[in-house]
Formats: sequence, structure tokens, C-alpha cells
Amino acid sequence: ERRFQKAWNAYEQAEQIFQGQRNWSWLAQLYQEQAICLFQATQDGINLTPDRDPIERAKRLITVALDICRDQAVRGYPSALNRAGRIFGQEDAEAGLGYLAEGIDQARKLSDGWFWLANLIEYVELSYRSWAKTGQQAHRDQIAGREADIMEALSQYEFPDLRGRWKLLQGHLAIHDSLTSEDESQLSAALQNYKEGFALIADAYVGSSGASAIGGEFEAFGELFSRLSSNIRAKWQEELREAWAAVDNGSTLLLARLEELF
Repeated sequence: ERRFQKAWNAYEQAEQIFQGQRNWSWLAQLYQEQAICLFQATQDGINLTPDRDPIERAKRLITVALDICRDQAVRGYPSALNRAGRIFGQEDAEAGLGYLAEGIDQARKLSDGWFWLANLIEYVELSYRSWAKTGQQAHRDQIAGREADIMEALSQYEFPDLRGRWKLLQGHLAIHDSLTSEDESQLSAALQNYKEGFALIADAYVGSSGASAIGGEFEAFGELFSRLSSNIRAKWQEELREAWAAVDNGSTLLLARLEELF
């Protein structure tokens, strides 16, 4: 819930308890939680360890968690790989993609539906960010290469926030393609993906995947939205407002974010 300092204090107490008990399974989980707490706090401009580089400490913690999970707590391995992919991927996309790819395989092997789909979504999102930044076609191809697996996972599991993030990514890609080809016919599909995608992630507050992710998702959407013509932006504003006004949960949050775009 982004109450990072309170979480960090609790983790420090838990660490003392589990180290005293030599409970490696819980320590592996705890080091994962500490690592992602440091990482997300830093993203929000909060330094929980003023005396040390928080990202370097996050990397060290998640590396220790990976080692423990690999040897003694295999059920936690897919989640540790997910966190490693997110943490390392911010500065080194290839390293992050490597962790996420292994996380996809390990989660499927262990029948861990959540982290199978979560690692798939994180993988294609990181590929998208790398493609948008570098223009390297290989990163765009990585998204297409995972589509069949994502559709299979979505057919088996109902995780609305992850489904929503996949739809948002499809919306982003459609805008890019429309701008490149100057073919506005692709924008109707993009708009529908945004209508449904944002409604899905706003439906419930689920960690960093649900409503708490809307700020970052809107930032990415807003950058692309600003590149559309004024006529299309006006049309989209009207249609998005109408669609999101009917959303049962998260309507106020979505509409407030929409107004910030104008």
C-alpha cells in the first residue's frame, strides 16, 4: 500500500526473528519483500537506507533470496525471479529479461499460475519499454513471441489486473503502429483496449499490479495520447469518460486521471 517505512520497520523485526530460528524458507520470502520494498520506495523518491545505496542493497537482497530459493525453497523461486527481473531490468533490460524468462519457465514447471502470467506480463512490458527506447526490432519481436503463451495463461486463469496490463500494452502498440503508418483505422482497437484495460486494473487494489499501478500506466498512456491529433484526443476523452463512468470500482480514480490529461 506504499507505506514503505512502516513495511521496512516490520521487515527488520521479522528478519531478526527468522535469522534466530534459521528459518530459510521464510528468510527467502522476507529478502524478496525487503528488496522490492526498497526498489518501489526509491521509485517514489523515498530512501529507506540513507547510509547505503538502496538499489544496490535491493540487488544484493534479491540475489540472496534467489540463492536460498534455488537450493531450499523452490516454491518461492518464481516470485524471486519476478522481483529480480523488475529490479535488475530497470538499469539492464537484458539482465531483467533473463530473470523473467527463467521465472516464466519455473512458474509453469511448478504450476504457479499467478507468477507464470505475472512473469509473462513483466517480460513483454520490459520488452516494450526497451523497444520504445531503442527502436530495436528484436525487442518488439520478443513481445510477439510470448503472445501465444499469454493467451494460453489468460484462458486458464482470471487475474483481472494482469489481463488489464496486457490490454494496455496492446493499446500502446496500436498507437505506435498507427503513428508510424499514418493509418488511423488501428486507433479504434487501441481505444477499446484502453477502455477495458484501465477498468480491469482499477477494479481492485492488488499490490503493484492493480489500482496502485494506475499512476505509472497513465503516464505511459499520456505520452502516447499527446501525440494524437486534437480531434482524436477530444473524441477519446468523451468515449473514455463515458466508459469509465460506468465502472463499478475505480471510476472516480480513472476519471480524475483522465481530466489530468487535458
